[in-house]
Amino acid sequence: PQTDGRYINYCPDGWSYHGLSCFKYFSEPRTWDEAERQCQDVKKGAHLAWVEDPFERVVLQREISYYQRVQPVWIGLQKREE
Repeated sequence: PQTDGRYINYCPDGWSYHGLSCFKYFSEPRTWDEAERQCQDVKKGAHLAWVEDPFERVVLQREISYYQRVQPVWIGLQKREE
């Protein structure tokens, strides 16, 4: 994160910062529903990560590439309305 005062301690310890959002990897195997529920239990309003633009896709891909070597990683997906 930036060192600008607005961003200091924006995310809790152990969380990554990007685009005004905080991300955390949980190592316990879960179903998609269990993983989503765990996010909501840890922080009100939290959800599995989702990609909103190409740059964010690259950042998320880098963040989870290490963990995917160990075990699968869930992210949130939704069908785009057309």
